[in-house]
Amino acid sequence: AGQEKYRSMAPMYFRHAAGALLVFDQTDPSSFDDIERVWLPELLPHMKNSTQFIVMCANKCDLNTNVAAETEHEKFMARVEDQCKARGIKLYPTSAKSGKNVASVFENLVDKVLEARKVEAELIQRSGGPREEEGPAPIQPGRTNGDAPSRRQAIMAKCCGQ
Repeated sequence: AGQEKYRSMAPMYFRHAAGALLVFDQTDPSSFDDIERVWLPELLPHMKNSTQFIVMCANKCDLNTNVAAETEHEKFMARVEDQCKARGIKLYPTSAKSGKNVASVFENLVDKVLEARKVEAELIQRSGGPREEEGPAPIQPGRTNGDAPSRRQAIMAKCCGQ
């Protein structure tokens, strides 16, 4: 929910986030402007000012625009694409109604986060483990224990009913 009334709760959800999905209504340019003006600036400090694990979802891609509005919509989406590309944010057309790209957005983001954690764990292991002040070594990405399904499968089953 991107409404202003939820803004005070955002830091609680942003804190310690491994990744973020920013969703806007592609039929309402002001919803994207709110992301650019409010939500992205609030999120970035919690993501170490990196967009590496942030993806943008242009929701309602299943709706057809009328011919008169089509040119304006194309200009708007071109602006969105340019801004996402400039920030290094992957843009996905999605539909909450039909489910188009919803699972793949989550899968791609989770895979990206887990791959980065795997690389980080390997670097720590090669350097002789974490230093005392760094805390314990991260859990090995992809496995919860020897017999359990992968972490990605568990997350996908929980959020996407797979």
